[in-house]
Amino acid sequence: MINKYKNHIIDVRNVDSLPASQGGTAPTMRRSAGSHTFAAPGVFNLVAAPGAGVSIVPSLVYVQNTSASAVGVEIRQGLQVRIPALLQNQGDNVNAAYDPARESPLPAAAAMNLYADVACTVNYVVVYYLQ
Repeated sequence: MINKYKNHIIDVRNVDSLPASQGGTAPTMRRSAGSHTFAAPGVFNLVAAPGAGVSIVPSLVYVQNTSASAVGVEIRQGLQVRIPALLQNQGDNVNAAYDPARESPLPAAAAMNLYADVACTVNYVVVYYLQ
């Protein structure tokens, strides 16, 4: 089911591990960003699957509708939906910000994908690290 609210902000918090500022080890942050045009409904790799035994740990995920029509999107780990959203208007977006102290890794060797339910163009930014 697609969530029908605009400009979603999802904040996930936990204190299971410490950030570098509190004596932990800072991971190497990576960034995947750009624009993608879907010619038809389909799936696009926001972050390609890492090697065997390695997981993507998202810190920030942002997707913005740049098309003039509504688009339903799903941020996925492999084929499993993590965040569904309806971006009704041009400029609508979905944000998923994770607390740096919380690890929410995807399964090992799984890609982070974006599904769009219609032909459209989106901008995206993913900040993540690998573990």
